[in-house]
Amino acid sequence: MKVFVYGTLKSGHGAEDLMWPGHVLYSKEVSGYRLYTNGGYPMAVPGQRSDRIVGELWEVPRDNLERLDSYEGHPYLFKREVVMDGEDEFYMYVYQSDPEQQGYTRLPDGVF
Repeated sequence: MKVFVYGTLKSGHGAEDLMWPGHVLYSKEVSGYRLYTNGGYPMAVPGQRSDRIVGELWEVPRDNLERLDSYEGHPYLFKREVVMDGEDEFYMYVYQSDPEQQGYTRLPDGVF
């Protein structure tokens, strides 16, 4: 199964072992989402069509979903959603609160 990651699950950010024995398919930009941070981790929320997030598309075993869901606080903190971007269909974890109301910083370039 494919999972798009944009923060601490990306290669070299410390938590990619949750994806093992998965592997990165390629770097990817996803349109229609905004990226924010509280200083410790990023959070994606729906945005405008022109908004984008830069991350990685991974192929991971279906058995990893439970570990990923636990790490992301699914479905309360982040919700795992199916996203269709171009010809790619994949899972992505989307933040379930309003980061602007919480005073978090927007990352306009979509990179964490």
